[in-house]
Amino acid sequence: MIWKAAETGGDPGVFDHLVLQIESMCAQEYETDISEASEVARAVECYVEQDCGGCCADARALVLMTSRGLNSVGKEGVARRFLLHGTGLIKPSEWEVTHGETMWVVDLKQLTVRDGAPLELIFFTGLGIIIDALSDIWDSTRGRGVLGLRHVCGTAEALLGGGGKLADVVSLSDEIQRHCHGRLDRLRRARGWDEQPQVMNLDM
Repeated sequence: MIWKAAETGGDPGVFDHLVLQIESMCAQEYETDISEASEVARAVECYVEQDCGGCCADARALVLMTSRGLNSVGKEGVARRFLLHGTGLIKPSEWEVTHGETMWVVDLKQLTVRDGAPLELIFFTGLGIIIDALSDIWDSTRGRGVLGLRHVCGTAEALLGGGGKLADVVSLSDEIQRHCHGRLDRLRRARGWDEQPQVMNLDM
């Protein structure tokens, strides 16, 4: 995927795009100084102008550079989420049922890779890592929030090899949600939250 820079105005496209994305990653971090994030975005923009001629840049390279830059200025949580967002694994979203609160949506389909390794083991390990990476956004609300799961049933079917019975698909879908509940419960106790983020199956 290639990020096409703006034709005029000193390539404001890269900067504006990155700042918008960083701000969405900081949505629930009231203590985050967005000016530092803006400096990171400006540094990435300068790199694109100087090394890429200001005309194009690989989108993955932009994600990696921005994530590393955020990490270097002490925004580790935002850096992790920016990286996950850039790979399509997570996305902040607002639904009516969340009463205006940001829901963090995990696209489970992105975790169903097929490389000859034990698929189910990789899936649950990866899902746990993602939930851990999101955990600090719920610190400010003492655990109040929503974790949305997209493509739950399709993912369960893929984990079963595509030929599972409906009952097996439903059972594994429930197991995926229980895994998320369990992970969030452990985080609640470890981080001292008053509440635990809800887990919402967006297939329903």
